[in-house]
Amino acid sequence: MDAVLFLIVIEAIGLLTYPLASRVFGPLNGYSVSKQFGLALLATISLILSCLLSSIFPHSPHSPHFPSYPLFPLCARLSAVLLSLPLISAILLTMKREKGQKKPVSVRSIVFLELVFVASYALFLAYIAHKPQIYFAYSEDFMDFAILKAILRSGIPYDPWFAGKSLHYYFLGHLIAAALIGVSGVKAEVGYNLAIAAFYSMAVQTAFGLGWSLTGRKLYGALTALLTCFTGFISGFLQLLAYLTGRQILNYRPHGHWLTHFNFFAANWVIPHALVFYPFFTFLQVDLHAHYMAIPFQLALITACLSLYRRFDARTAVATLFLLAFSAGVNVWDLPSYFLLFIATLYLSTRDRRVIAAGFALTAIAFALFLWKGMIGIVSERTSLAAFLQIFAVFLFPTLVYSAKAKYFLLGLIATLFAGFLAGVQILFLAAILIALVFHTNSDRYPELLAAVAITLILFCEFFHVKDAMGRPYERMNTVMKLYLDAWVLWGVSAACFVRKSGRKATALFLILVALSMIHPISTIASMPNNPLMGRTRGLTLDGMKWLEESMPSEYRAIKWLDDKSGVVLEAPGIPYTYSSRVSAFTGLPTVIGWKTHEVMWGRSWKEVEERVKDVNSIYTNGSRALVEKYGVKYIFVGRVERERYRSIGLRNCSWLRVAYRDGGVVVYEVRKVFKG
Repeated sequence: MDAVLFLIVIEAIGLLTYPLASRVFGPLNGYSVSKQFGLALLATISLILSCLLSSIFPHSPHSPHFPSYPLFPLCARLSAVLLSLPLISAILLTMKREKGQKKPVSVRSIVFLELVFVASYALFLAYIAHKPQIYFAYSEDFMDFAILKAILRSGIPYDPWFAGKSLHYYFLGHLIAAALIGVSGVKAEVGYNLAIAAFYSMAVQTAFGLGWSLTGRKLYGALTALLTCFTGFISGFLQLLAYLTGRQILNYRPHGHWLTHFNFFAANWVIPHALVFYPFFTFLQVDLHAHYMAIPFQLALITACLSLYRRFDARTAVATLFLLAFSAGVNVWDLPSYFLLFIATLYLSTRDRRVIAAGFALTAIAFALFLWKGMIGIVSERTSLAAFLQIFAVFLFPTLVYSAKAKYFLLGLIATLFAGFLAGVQILFLAAILIALVFHTNSDRYPELLAAVAITLILFCEFFHVKDAMGRPYERMNTVMKLYLDAWVLWGVSAACFVRKSGRKATALFLILVALSMIHPISTIASMPNNPLMGRTRGLTLDGMKWLEESMPSEYRAIKWLDDKSGVVLEAPGIPYTYSSRVSAFTGLPTVIGWKTHEVMWGRSWKEVEERVKDVNSIYTNGSRALVEKYGVKYIFVGRVERERYRSIGLRNCSWLRVAYRDGGVVVYEVRKVFKG
């Protein structure tokens, strides 16, 4: 029933938004992006309303007096009502269509696109039911659920893992999930998984509509959805060869079992010291993370830019800018990629050289500034040709076939390939493809533009990286992970269009590559839910906390007891990808320090993080009242992690504490006096 309620809310938002989206982006493109456009509007209004209410009724999320009732769901419901009024008006206006206005998309087309969405949603939920756990190992589920719960409590972006401070992380994707949970009324631990299925179903529907719009044929809509949302790395084929031959193939060693114990992690590190994903793998992890939630918005931006490319219109440009700004709040790493796409699209649409000059000047100034400020560094390692082909072979092949029509392309390809191996940049040959795409004359330049932006991102990663807390040799790990995902989506869409213009033999070879690329995702589907790193539940469920209830019932009941309380909760300092910081993760209550390295990645200094770690340790071992006052702690949690971490806990004889909850080995102390807030 929860899944149906969630679906009804999304469908209602999409259908209500369609008339407005249709006027802005055109009939088919408007329907393809209507859900994302409507959700972006809903989330924005909900956030504004939350901020207004918090200014009218001042409170701090870190205070013991902070209301325990979830404030954001109320704001989301009010926002849904406020949003529906102008959208209904837009529907009424659409019914009175003016002369010359394009006809809305046919009912048959709407039904077809909805079948794509609903079928994807149902299939994805069936998979998630086998792997529903909001779990700690490998993924960042704890972090994402902590942000989601914190938003549900207040709508104010406070940091649940650094009590007293604002959140230094892009959270608009979590805001959308919170809005859907608030409007539908489902439990957060169920809504988390429903949102995961909904985000990816939107991506599949939008990719299908985009390919259909670009080519005018549903077949290529299906191919676009397949390439962007379902294919994987060729690495799976190499792993299968190693299994069948019993010999090591490149870095892949044979193992005794295939589907039941498939090593799906191996392909993620095909580039040494750099993590790589494909979109479908990010879904299979069932983690509501920023780079995952960004995928449907990337496809929506590509669709919006397509509408702008076909006909420049001020409304379309403004709406596309809104989607671009919102997408940056979902995943800020997407901003450079899609700003570049937007500027290039604007130029192709207007043919105004001032646009391209201003856009590239702004990009060059920003790049030079970041380089000067030390925010961009030079890479120490590069991608090998073998690794690159494992990742992008399916997209590279049709692009090569298409680019071969350009004059002198073969000569440029050979020259750059040879120069690249001499210079130690094995994928430098991409520069020849980039030049061919930029200067190739064709009636429809948009697919070429998408491929050109994708290749630009990949080449950027060969020379530069965005600096973060990761040092050598992992300095470009995040840069490659985030920008390669952007490149995958952009190049996947363009590759589907290039296939349409390929001959029969080239298409046949391409289909073989597609089949080989499906080995990794299919094997991952079969093996990932049973992997011990992913946690387990006894039966099929969509409840992300069910594993905790089954494996650690005392901790589960204590966390649930705290869930309707308020104030700062103290727990042992968090260690990433382990069972820690779980109280703040599952309640959204701010804790003094959560997963340490994540806070550093978000911009905190090691000095202030370590100071908090030291203070928390002192509270548990010495019962320091002064430090409890310092952070305004209201509850102190003593459970499995704390008993394992500290040999002796010095809280029993503290007169300023009282036992508020006890169950099995779990004790929750409440501070008798409010110190701060």
